[in-house]
Amino acid sequence: MKQVTTSLIFAVMMIGSALAMAYADQLGLKEPADERIYGVMIGFMLAWFGNIMPKQGPETNCAQCSPSKGQNMRRFAGWVFVIAGLAHGAVWLAAPLEVANYIAMGIVAGALVLVIGRATVTRAWV
Repeated sequence: MKQVTTSLIFAVMMIGSALAMAYADQLGLKEPADERIYGVMIGFMLAWFGNIMPKQGPETNCAQCSPSKGQNMRRFAGWVFVIAGLAHGAVWLAAPLEVANYIAMGIVAGALVLVIGRATVTRAWV
């Protein structure tokens, strides 16, 4: 129940901040720093999700599935997403705004490809 509550709080924060930025943009109050803050926040949330990923237990009742293989995959994916999230936030802090989104999304896409590739190679379908 605690995980659901925490996830709902983060979801409300993300949606609320997106709505607040859209409203500020309509009023002409949007600053370049707002985009940076939002990008950093998204990166930290990705890192947070990566941090809790290995702590989730297996939810499959598959007789052929290996619990250790699944746990190793969750640990790998967790580390990859923590690093990708921190890199995403760092890019939004340091890179010029014109290219920050492209670089940050490239990092996240690369992390996703890495995790899917490892799951495919090890056949760890968790």
